[in-house]
Amino acid sequence: MASKTILRIGMDAAMLVCVFFGWWYIALPIGVIALFRFPLYAELVVAGFAYDSLFGMGAASFAGTIVALSFLALAAALKGSIR
Repeated sequence: MASKTILRIGMDAAMLVCVFFGWWYIALPIGVIALFRFPLYAELVVAGFAYDSLFGMGAASFAGTIVALSFLALAAALKGSIR
């Protein structure tokens, strides 16, 4: 139990650093891996919103949040059909 918590905090910290530096191409795979590793990884949506708040501009200012929500919904559907 404690090792899963430490792993989750580590993945959160790695995603946070990637989002703050604008490395979406690293943050997104970390989030997708975490989606399938943990039962509910809503931190991906928070990271998408933070990325949009920091770097979003124009009409696509909430693209990161929309992508994160779609990945979360897709992972939930896949988990339901696999398990």
